Amino acid sequence: MDFLDSARKVAEKLAASKAGLALLNLILRKATGVDLEQIGSVKSMELDLRGGKLQALLDLKGDPTLLAIDELLFKVIKTGETSQLEILSIRTDRDWINTLAGLSLPATMELDPSVASVLSLLI
Repeated sequence: MDFLDSARKVAEKLAASKAGLALLNLILRKATGVDLEQIGSVKSMELDLRGGKLQALLDLKGDPTLLAIDELLFKVIKTGETSQLEILSIRTDRDWINTLAGLSLPATMELDPSVASVLSLLI
């Protein structure tokens, strides 16, 4: 692997990480009205944009254990100049979150144009 391939992989990983954080923030803001930075931080995250899957460990303020998002399934829908994010399902290590998600999903939300443009580059 040459230097350019290595640099490209690092850039893709960084962009995917930023896209994943933007997606988590969008979902949280839509559901609760707050940003993730206000209530905690991401300890680890894996994002598969092509497969529409996100996994993450969140460290939430006041909670002694990490919240595991075992599987968040989504798809990006592009119609003309706008893009939407459809959350299909979510499975976490907390039964109460799974129950709430089951009552409110699937859900669709508008994507900010800057987030949509980053996602379009990565998908």
